[in-house]
Amino acid sequence: MLGNSVTWEKVSHLSVVDELQMQLLEAQMELSAAKKAAARNDQGIDTDTNAKAVGVWSVTILGAEELNLDGILDLNLTGMTTVVGSVAIAASSVEKGKAYVRLAKTDATTVDSVTKRCFWNKATTTAVFTGVKSKTATATLTLHHPSPVVADVFIGTCKLDVSGLLDQEPVTLWVPLTGPPGQPATDATSYGQVHVTMSFEYDVVARLERSVAALSAQKEHLQAQARLYDLTAPLVNASARHPAAFGAAATGAGLYIPGHVFTPEVFHPAAVARTPLADGTKVVTPFGQGTVVTFRESTRMYVVLMAAAPGQVKRSTIAYLREDSVADAPVEPRLRYGVHVSTPYGPGTVDSVRASDGVVRVTSSFGTLFLQPQDVMSVDDAASAASMTNKERIDAAVAKSTDGNAAFKADALDDAVTCYLASLSFLKHVDQDAATHKEKAVVLQTMIRCHLNLAACKLKRNQHADAWTACSNAISILQALVENRDGKVAAWMGRLGMTEAQIFHEWPSKARFRRATALVAMDNDVEARQDLMVAVKLMPKDKACRQLLEAVTKRMALEKEKDKLRWGGFLVKDESSPSSQPDNSTPPSTTSTTISPKKDKATKNTGVDGKDEKGTVPWYHNTTVVAAASVAVAGAAVLLLSGLSKRNK
Repeated sequence: MLGNSVTWEKVSHLSVVDELQMQLLEAQMELSAAKKAAARNDQGIDTDTNAKAVGVWSVTILGAEELNLDGILDLNLTGMTTVVGSVAIAASSVEKGKAYVRLAKTDATTVDSVTKRCFWNKATTTAVFTGVKSKTATATLTLHHPSPVVADVFIGTCKLDVSGLLDQEPVTLWVPLTGPPGQPATDATSYGQVHVTMSFEYDVVARLERSVAALSAQKEHLQAQARLYDLTAPLVNASARHPAAFGAAATGAGLYIPGHVFTPEVFHPAAVARTPLADGTKVVTPFGQGTVVTFRESTRMYVVLMAAAPGQVKRSTIAYLREDSVADAPVEPRLRYGVHVSTPYGPGTVDSVRASDGVVRVTSSFGTLFLQPQDVMSVDDAASAASMTNKERIDAAVAKSTDGNAAFKADALDDAVTCYLASLSFLKHVDQDAATHKEKAVVLQTMIRCHLNLAACKLKRNQHADAWTACSNAISILQALVENRDGKVAAWMGRLGMTEAQIFHEWPSKARFRRATALVAMDNDVEARQDLMVAVKLMPKDKACRQLLEAVTKRMALEKEKDKLRWGGFLVKDESSPSSQPDNSTPPSTTSTTISPKKDKATKNTGVDGKDEKGTVPWYHNTTVVAAASVAVAGAAVLLLSGLSKRNK
């Protein structure tokens, strides 16, 4: 387009306009055929040749939170249990016949008794109901616990309908859960809420008309850009010479380069650096942003991998550009004016950053805050992670984890916690369906190490509740690995240099030991002893585990003797006596036990775990932040592994 100044290579052999024209013609042909064959019932639903409705209602259960787990009796030692979702459509809403499904169930997923939150994999939780014949169709979504001890335990239910889906666009929403049928209206018990995505397709003609209209508008936009270029390019002879050579004259001519407005500050030759940019550098070009693949000295040209266009999944466009057409992309500071941020006191907007000491001035809904940079998290950080490729997210997570290890060795615990949470944040955005087995192995390895190291940091800071949470997350991931130890992901972890002893013995023992240390500090010797017994069984030669187990056992025995002396032996039963042993002939106790950490001593004395002298709590010391960041990522890891057993067969 710019003559000899720029050489362009595109993977596709068709121009953008030609590709769009082919898509438009294909959509128009489909629309014409659909109109000829269109047939609908009295509800306006498309029908097939047998006069059967062909409406399709898809319901995907994404997750749930604030669940009521009081009725579950078999919570295991880690405080984890399982939840299954089922969706039943009303019989009057679908056509009759065995071919039409009326009930669909999801796979079981784990829920933590502390956060009371769970997540499902989209691929295994989508219920598709065909033959829907009414625009007033309803369905009932129910969550329950498949208890191996007693009958399934009810958790919550809600009603779904298609009234908000008549535009045939997918909708994602939170739906509150209610109690079982027949519950009194005065009962104020909260059952949580469920996160679902729904779509209802019933009119193929309307969908195709919308697609044709969108393609036509896009084509008109591209043609308008081409007409603008045809008018402005001859004014500066752009077909023979680079427009940057004309400086201000090109600006006055109103030259349009597709994707950019011409400015001499950017494109003038005097502003171009002649030193070649390093491979991997983020750059801006006349055709958009990209990444330098290499620089060819012989031709003085850059090979640039262009950024993905809207709608593209992968970057596939390669550009060969002269060095005066490529510039280093400006790096904006993380905290700058107008950036929306989150603070320990709520959301806000950055006003300024003081140059002398780096203090950030943030305006919130209730006043102006002056905070240290490490206490301010940019809301755009999550958005940038979401826009990365899987490889970029994993590389960033591994780099953050390495930075955290270096900070931990330097005894900079605050920086280490920040790095580990940032690493987990990147891993949370990894697309599990698109990831390879090798990438999944790296993800799980990094997750486990981050949780274990996060627990070590929290133990050093006497934040025992946070340490308990991090260890529990590591244990849940390791348990999922044990259940899939013959899978391809576990095999790849071995290829990456990890031994079975490390994965199935050393890491679980370390997680149990650190969680037991936190439990001992919170005066929970019973659960600490259970963890230590498992840790010693996994690593019998671990001297620290055996010493702590011996100390906890002695302390429990001493406490029991004190209780006997205090109550005269009347109210304390000896565990070794026959009367204290459980009777196998009687059903299990109906008492529900939830494994959760007690409030530690540091919290009792200061009122808030981890407060500094001024009474403020940095965001990375907050228990809710650690639970939300690390538990969500641990849940994603368990989900990542849960679907592997079927694929590996």
